[in-house]
Amino acid sequence: MPRLVDSDARRRDILETAVAILAESGLQGLSFRAIAQRLGGSSTLVTHYYRSRRDMLVDLTSYTIEKGKAQLSVSEHDVDDPLARLHTLLLWLVPDDPQSLREEHARLNLMQARDSEPEIAHFFEEWEREVRQLLRSHLEPLVPAAEIDSVTDFLRTVTNGLCLGAVEHPDKWTPERQEAVVARAIDGLRSVVS
Repeated sequence: MPRLVDSDARRRDILETAVAILAESGLQGLSFRAIAQRLGGSSTLVTHYYRSRRDMLVDLTSYTIEKGKAQLSVSEHDVDDPLARLHTLLLWLVPDDPQSLREEHARLNLMQARDSEPEIAHFFEEWEREVRQLLRSHLEPLVPAAEIDSVTDFLRTVTNGLCLGAVEHPDKWTPERQEAVVARAIDGLRSVVS
């Protein structure tokens, strides 16, 4: 009798494994064979779901955004105060655990191929669009409309800097230190909060 396979779970496994490989070896280490070996199968385990690496990278974009939004939704579930919701969002944007640090490392490794592979450029464009949209929606109840763009730029710069710092120096940019910077950024907003 054929074994039943949960297609969504298998895709998640493939994409999570791809992220782990990207974090460790960059794009040059990412192959269907490498993914399949880690999952304990042959390359057909991956090719059954993805015809090409390009297709997988396109799916990785959607998966990363949807997974992130689901995690954020859980974190914000009982948070009603707009400033507390912004604080939750900013903490969600920084790598404060081993999994999110691995994901940031994978993203930085993808940067090397951003200009040579359109799917990777698409990944970064979509991620940035989504993050900025989230920032704007969280800022709308707090900041005058004329200030939203500049505050979004400021907060995006802070979170990007924390991400890079945590990947470069994980021992120095502990979750506590990242949280302190996020708290300082929010304190700095108090002058423009309506």
